[in-house]
Amino acid sequence: GPHAHVPVDGCIVSPAVEVFREGSNSGYGFFEAPVRLQGFCSVAMFNMNPRVSDSPLDAPREFKAYCHQVKQKFRAVVFAAAQLRAEVLVCPDVGCGVFGNDPQVLGTLFGEVLREPLPEGTIKEVLLTGQVSFAEAVKKAAAGEKVELTPPSYFATAYGAVDGIVPYDRGGGGGRQNSRGRQPKGAPYDRPNPTVVVA
Repeated sequence: GPHAHVPVDGCIVSPAVEVFREGSNSGYGFFEAPVRLQGFCSVAMFNMNPRVSDSPLDAPREFKAYCHQVKQKFRAVVFAAAQLRAEVLVCPDVGCGVFGNDPQVLGTLFGEVLREPLPEGTIKEVLLTGQVSFAEAVKKAAAGEKVELTPPSYFATAYGAVDGIVPYDRGGGGGRQNSRGRQPKGAPYDRPNPTVVVA
């Protein structure tokens, strides 16, 4: 299959980034002074849209595996932000545009990751951007509300019938683990959850 430049359970970390231009909606105008950020965490979300010709259709074939691997991606971002000592994590509805990931599914998975332990003194607030359904799902899951996820049509259409609601392993009962199966050092279990805010 195609080579994955960014590991499934990893992200690219760019520390100490200066932003000196506005976004496309403002014509990329220059700021009066650059804004310095703790860093950027870039993650490659799965493509579930067969009409996207320049990216492979790389989502796992099985919904439980998909949920597990998406949570690995979000864990990588959250822990990288913690390592950067960021106090605020800004997260868009990554992968919910042209790649066709379901915003409620991704939001729920991200919210569950936010309930997992982190090193003390990091990420006091999470700022959400993008679709409202993504943000609402993050807030519900981060608050501990249990949500049964319905597999998107991608799994039924591409890989056979799916019967309604499919439960998946939420990884409960233990601390968050890194890609080698070990819990990161310095991750207490009594840390308060970050505040989730919708932009």
